[in-house]
Amino acid sequence: MKSSAVSDGLPGEKLKSSLFLNPSNLIVVAGIVLVSFVSYWKSLSCFFFSDDLLCVDYLYKIFNGQPQMLLERMLSPWQDRSISLLYRPLCDLSLALDYLIWATNSFGFHLTNLLMHSAASVVLYFFLRHLLRNSGTNRQDVTVCAALAAGIFAASPLHVEPVLWIVCRADLASTVLVLAVLLFASVRFCQEKSLGISVCILYLAALLFKESAACSAGILFASLFICDTKASSYKQKALSVLRFMLPVLLVTPIYFVLRFCVLGTLIGGYVGSLGDALSRNGFSRIVDLDWAALIGLSANLVVFPSDCIILNLLRSIYLLLAAFLLVRAVIAPWDARTTTILSFLLIASIMALVPAFQVIGVTPTLNNSRIFYLASA
Repeated sequence: MKSSAVSDGLPGEKLKSSLFLNPSNLIVVAGIVLVSFVSYWKSLSCFFFSDDLLCVDYLYKIFNGQPQMLLERMLSPWQDRSISLLYRPLCDLSLALDYLIWATNSFGFHLTNLLMHSAASVVLYFFLRHLLRNSGTNRQDVTVCAALAAGIFAASPLHVEPVLWIVCRADLASTVLVLAVLLFASVRFCQEKSLGISVCILYLAALLFKESAACSAGILFASLFICDTKASSYKQKALSVLRFMLPVLLVTPIYFVLRFCVLGTLIGGYVGSLGDALSRNGFSRIVDLDWAALIGLSANLVVFPSDCIILNLLRSIYLLLAAFLLVRAVIAPWDARTTTILSFLLIASIMALVPAFQVIGVTPTLNNSRIFYLASA
């Protein structure tokens, strides 16, 4: 495998024709985008929410006599240093581009968020399709399973916050880019090509939208480990994948050095009294697993009563599904392909949640559900 050199460019014409321009794929993509817009079209009529107004205020100043503020924003912590130490310069840049086009018209900002959500759903479809095909899944089942998963992601009520809250485009954009990194890197790995500078740029852009994209390196390793069918041992697989991933592994410390120069810390997150409060009971919130129920039910547990028929129906479905999987595993143990895919999904979900450990389980409502956006993909 060509693994050390880094060549420019994304996968070539063969990939474009087989993966993107296939008529059945175009139909599926159109369907996924339609599902996204049907599910969230009302967001286009919303105004700005909460921290959005702070962003609109500094954007107004940037375009009305204080253009140097944009550079200052790009080289300083995102939002208030006394509350959080976060570095998301590309989020500020994307908001500035929206303001350049739409000024204070909230429609344009919400349209960008909705388009990003649609893009994340589409890229998720192509990544799952590629992953399933390389795991040996039946070709017809590949399209159906990938389309169904992407459609559920597109319509999930768990994504109300990241789609409607404009500043949450950090989550939307980073997820689009992380999924693109996983897709293109996996394709190039299977084609025995080097990673590509363009893929490294996508990865760096994901980090500069939101720091939690750093988890994608671990997810990428797991996905490539699955794709490698030529290595004769796990050790050879691991070494082959690490050699291929070397450019990404080099980009990561470069990003954290830049982050340290801006924030004065490598970790960051919420600080001050808020940070102390979140850290003090963080472990108990995580082991409580109420947040897992929130993901599964995708409902505001304060608005819906505990004996709500809909929620009870969902709970019953999950219990039946768990019982079916358990009985299925006992009667006819899963083959290596199924075990590998399920293991990857579990590992990827856990890795995607690790950066959000500080705020997991803070509320039983869908407030803060943005932290589950990448993990739910």
